[in-house]
Parts: sequence; structure tokens; C-alpha cells
Amino acid sequence: MYVDDDAFNMMPFEVMCGMLKVPCITFTSGEEAISHYKATLAKKCCRKGIPLVITDINMPVIDGFEVAKQIRELDQAADGVRHRVNLLALTAHVTDKVEQKAKKVGI
Repeated sequence: MYVDDDAFNMMPFEVMCGMLKVPCITFTSGEEAISHYKATLAKKCCRKGIPLVITDINMPVIDGFEVAKQIRELDQAADGVRHRVNLLALTAHVTDKVEQKAKKVGI
């Protein structure tokens, strides 16, 4: 799953997934991504259906830190069958503060 408010940034990801024949789901907002993740957890057949979440850090309304935080909370609330999803953050603003905040929310 890839989350970025800039559709232009999604194009290389979608092309690469297509070339590798890897299914990908993209969302342009944190709200949409979290809603989809919740729905996926609710389906018993799809508990391990999202192995990786890549999120942009700087997004309006719900940023990538909050996306990660809520996904980690959803994983903890699951009934024990759910694996801990891998989270990866993308940002142009690499600072110690951003790195520390990312680690704090489980990225």
C-alpha cells in the first residue's frame, strides 16, 4: 500500500509494481489508507494481505506519522492473528527530529 497526497509521486511506484507484477494499492490521503487498512483487518481472509505500507510524511490532514501510529494501534488491537505490517516512510526532510519521530511511531 502506498500513501501520498501527490499523484505524480505515485507513478514510479505504480510502474515498478507493474513491471514486477506485484499488486499495489494507492491512496492520496491518510484517511483513505487507514480506512482501507481497517477494512482489510476486518476480513478474516485478508489478515496478511498488506505486507508493506509506504507513506509520505508530509500530507495534509493526517500526515504519515499519524498514518503509521494508527496502523500500529490497529495491529495491536487485532486478535493476535495479524502480523506486524512493515512501514516505510518517504520524505525529503531528513533530520534527526524526523528520524526520532518516525521511530517513535513504529516506522
